[in-house]
Amino acid sequence: MTTLRTLVEHTNLSYNEEAKAKFHRSAKLFLGKVAKCMGLEKGTYDVRSNQGGIACSGEVTLHCENVYVQISQYTSNLTILVRTCEGRKDFTGGRNNWMPTAKLDSVEDFAHFCEMVAKKESFFVI
Repeated sequence: MTTLRTLVEHTNLSYNEEAKAKFHRSAKLFLGKVAKCMGLEKGTYDVRSNQGGIACSGEVTLHCENVYVQISQYTSNLTILVRTCEGRKDFTGGRNNWMPTAKLDSVEDFAHFCEMVAKKESFFVI
């Protein structure tokens, strides 16, 4: 079974329609679990997917009232973006924080980091 982390770290999602579709399904499911773990109620957040063009992975986003999370395949070190925001109409938000892909191994760890960024308690930049 291919994990989300394996897809992001070891699979070229560009020009690979099947892998890209699997990445988007896996990332949407993962971010839905993250939202639940953060205690977010349905209707207070969005999980959306932008497939992008054939030459990129596209991105999958969790957007709630105070935090914006995006998973994509930019480079091995810049894959998971987390930043503060002021509502679901704020698409630029606060300072970019980059999470290591190892955080994809645990929904709970991932959710905890997102909560810390949302509260402006801690930041991790690769």
